[in-house]
Amino acid sequence: MKLTMTLFVLIFIQLGFAKVARAQDCNCDHRIELGENRVDGSAWAPGETVCIMAGDRPDLVISNFSGSASNYITIINCDGKVRTGSPDAGVGFAINNGKYFHLTGTGHSDFEYGIEVTGSRSGAQGLAIGSFSTDFEVDHIEIHNAGFAGIMSKTDPSCDEVDLTYFTQENCHFHHNYIHHVGGEGFYIGYTFYPEREYTCDGQQVILRGHPMRNISVTDNIIENTDLDGIQMSAVISGALIARNIVWNFAVENETYQNQGIQIGSGTSGEITRNFIASGPGIGIFWLGWGGAHIHNNIIYETGSDGINCQDRTETAQPPFIFEHNTIIRPGRDGIRMHSTLAAGNRFTNNLIVDPGEAFETHFGDFDFTVEGNTYLDSEGEAGFVSSSDFHLTADSPAINAGTAAHTSDYDYDGRLRDSSPDSGAFCFEGAASSEQSGPAFSTWLENAGSSDGCSCKSPTQSKTHNIPIYILFSLIAIILRRRF
Repeated sequence: MKLTMTLFVLIFIQLGFAKVARAQDCNCDHRIELGENRVDGSAWAPGETVCIMAGDRPDLVISNFSGSASNYITIINCDGKVRTGSPDAGVGFAINNGKYFHLTGTGHSDFEYGIEVTGSRSGAQGLAIGSFSTDFEVDHIEIHNAGFAGIMSKTDPSCDEVDLTYFTQENCHFHHNYIHHVGGEGFYIGYTFYPEREYTCDGQQVILRGHPMRNISVTDNIIENTDLDGIQMSAVISGALIARNIVWNFAVENETYQNQGIQIGSGTSGEITRNFIASGPGIGIFWLGWGGAHIHNNIIYETGSDGINCQDRTETAQPPFIFEHNTIIRPGRDGIRMHSTLAAGNRFTNNLIVDPGEAFETHFGDFDFTVEGNTYLDSEGEAGFVSSSDFHLTADSPAINAGTAAHTSDYDYDGRLRDSSPDSGAFCFEGAASSEQSGPAFSTWLENAGSSDGCSCKSPTQSKTHNIPIYILFSLIAIILRRRF
């Protein structure tokens, strides 16, 4: 009898503990319950916290809410992992007309990605943020099995409203998300046909004009096994930043013009840095935007075409294109190919290019283009890398001190400060530590390159901790039983 009562008390305590653990205090001002799939947030106020309660949903659409520039609304998972989406869903998760908000999957310590978008029908997005949404942050969300793009963010003109130039989408930051196995691009940001295109509306030819974007960043994400481009960004007229992402096994369908690691469309100006881009049939970085491009400290490995390709998409003079301190290994065609003729002061400096399929560097036309400080090698064995999966330099690398001091990339891929005799490529052999953020580690991805499912290096959908209270309970029961018998 005493044993039975003891076991009963222990089980009661454990169940109570589990209930308390599940009933997480998320400091919610508003709750989106499991049965709510269409939510109007017009009553939400700046600074409030909106909790999406854990569990599985077929889809979720949140509309019409606004924080303020100094006081964002936080939308967060609560009480566990939120899963939304289905093979028949028109969208897995959508935000319409949302402003000044932070959508985050950091609501439970057991899950790195506390919001998981599990699918949508063919041609539909995983996470769609549009209908004049602006000024937001999105992080720690996993998206897979979307019928088209993993994350799409833009508002397109249409026959109902042909001119959107009065609106600017700005200050939008996507970071620490995991996008994989999607039917389109990993990220699809901005109007592809910016600034305008002809279109037929009710039998009449009209001009559709897209809206500009400013200060848009895509950083610290993992994108793998996409059917089309890993990241596509257009119409970001200033402040575009793509940094510290892993783009792996991209464009598996090898669709013409949609098979790049990172593709920059018309209207865009900004920076691409410290990305690891590998294993896809097209170009590593394809720049079709405007001038003012700074592409540096990227690792581009085994792409089917060029490592970097740049082309004009404007008819007016542009700021320069600067390609420096990139490490490009075994591109299928050229290391860097340049078609732009309208920008002045272009520079191709301090890059390390190894074993290209055709040329180390190719440029067309008569234009202002400086080429210096680059290291060209015919084989990976000559490069002096640490290993076939670690492209840091060893002491005998010919890239050491081979660069020119005339560069504007002061820190390397690891965030180390370069000295006055810089090394070619993304890594410096010796450099002072700094507070700069480093690029993502990539050795594990290369070491697992032969797996049937891309890298399969991580399982972010799994809980990060074990159920310790249950373990303790059964340990106590075992002790009691040993003493009793």
